[in-house]
Amino acid sequence: MKINKYQLEVIICMVIGIFVACDSGNNVKELIKGQWIVNDVVRRGKNTNTLNGLSFEFRKDSVLTNLSLLGNNLYKIDTDSITISSNPPLRFHIKHLDTSNLILSGKIQNTPFLLTFNRVEP
Repeated sequence: MKINKYQLEVIICMVIGIFVACDSGNNVKELIKGQWIVNDVVRRGKNTNTLNGLSFEFRKDSVLTNLSLLGNNLYKIDTDSITISSNPPLRFHIKHLDTSNLILSGKIQNTPFLLTFNRVEP
């Protein structure tokens, strides 16, 4: 079987894509480490102040928070989501993450939230 130039380029792109996809969870886990404080909260599509002062501190495998519902728990990163091992477990979609901003969407006590955090500089 002979592979032409186009097929070779497609195969190379696919292999690179697989390596990037497999590594993205590790990149997110490294980037998310640190302390974050809520900047904006949308509850059921409307801005709210109910979670003002909320903070998360992501460590290697655990997350510390000042939200009594969550306490201190383990967490797991799956490409574009984070699951906190609370009771019941909470799963957030990571809508955006960079060195200074984090946006999570998910449900807390069956209520949809959009949480925007700023990184706390040490």
